[in-house]
Amino acid sequence: MSPQSELPPRVLQLAELKRTIKTRLERLPNYTCLETIERSRRKNERQAFYYLDTVRIEVAAMKNREIYAWPGDKEFGDRDVTEIVGAGTMASGSFAQEIRSIFVNNASTIVWHGEEQRAGRRTLRWDYRIPYNLSGGIVSTGSASGRVSSTGSFWVDAETLDLLRIETNAADIPPDVPITVVKNTLDYARVRVGSADLLLPQSAELLLIMETDEENRNRIEFSH
Repeated sequence: MSPQSELPPRVLQLAELKRTIKTRLERLPNYTCLETIERSRRKNERQAFYYLDTVRIEVAAMKNREIYAWPGDKEFGDRDVTEIVGAGTMASGSFAQEIRSIFVNNASTIVWHGEEQRAGRRTLRWDYRIPYNLSGGIVSTGSASGRVSSTGSFWVDAETLDLLRIETNAADIPPDVPITVVKNTLDYARVRVGSADLLLPQSAELLLIMETDEENRNRIEFSH
């Protein structure tokens, strides 16, 4: 019996998942997509969200970075998406950065959580944490900004080990930043592009809660 065969099944599954994701990311070509962001707000959790606006912006995934442009622009710039869009709740890096931080860059500590049923399918869940000193996460408002650590969970299909969802929560938010919750959810799927199966996000949701209890929500769809 080899030493590897003596490892618990969940350890072997996690190792296989990391290898698969890393391989798919390495094969990922430079490409662009359209990010459609529907933004809404409510005064507190007891009220319904009301629609604010819809923002459409093009994202170019260039290996380890993302760059942005307005639809129809002739070229992508180096400005952060929050600078391009200006006012309102925005997030950058969600298209590719999160998955690299968890599975590729060895920045996260991952622990087994258990099996769960989600949308009628059997899934495997792990929880993770990325410490402050290794996290690239920054939260900001018009008056203050600061680096944060990350905690969260991810789910994979129990049969295929396809990544299905990542949920990330900002932790250790600096006390001078008037934000209490930042939660980002990304749903993934395999997409056939040419002769390759690519792992790409299909949709996302960003929830930001202020100290005043006001909640801002972005629902995001990736297309084209």
